[in-house]
Amino acid sequence: MFKQTLMAAAAIACAAPALAEGFAPRDALQAAHGTYRSAAPEPWYGGFGTREFIFGDGQWQLIFTHALNPGMTMRTF
Repeated sequence: MFKQTLMAAAAIACAAPALAEGFAPRDALQAAHGTYRSAAPEPWYGGFGTREFIFGDGQWQLIFTHALNPGMTMRTF
């Protein structure tokens, strides 16, 4: 569902000439709903990390987990 919302926001951004800066309109961003999770740990500053973005009710949050190994067992935060 998040991919569909993100694709719709991208389509709006591409179609609207007033959005030349690359930002979607506020109402489109507030309508975003869903969760994006990293498919696998990604290299991050000498370690590895995963990201989880949660969008809903006009708000968003990010849960970032960092570890020293790709198995994410030696977590730093």
